[in-house]
Amino acid sequence: MIGLAWKIKDVSDFMGRTGLYRLNPRAIFSPAEPTRLVSHVLVSECWHNGPNTIIFAANDEGILCDWTELPGTIYGRHDTAGALRAFGYRIIEEKPRESRKTGGGLTLPR
Repeated sequence: MIGLAWKIKDVSDFMGRTGLYRLNPRAIFSPAEPTRLVSHVLVSECWHNGPNTIIFAANDEGILCDWTELPGTIYGRHDTAGALRAFGYRIIEEKPRESRKTGGGLTLPR
């Protein structure tokens, strides 16, 4: 399944170059906790023993919820789009609008 992710804001008070992204649909936090869902993530392009792109669960204000690295984390390079793609999401440039025809589902921007 490919979900959608769009950038809410840059987060300057976190490690490296970090963005807060909204996910649709929400993601499962981990296979061990399939009922714990994540709707926002921090994607951090940081430097720790080399370049890395790490995904963390966050709230809608960009506050870290858990230091557990989510699937999709990439070691060895900075690649936000690649990390989100590995997590099952495609970055879109603008927030989708809600569709009245589909009962509140989202439609892609034109």
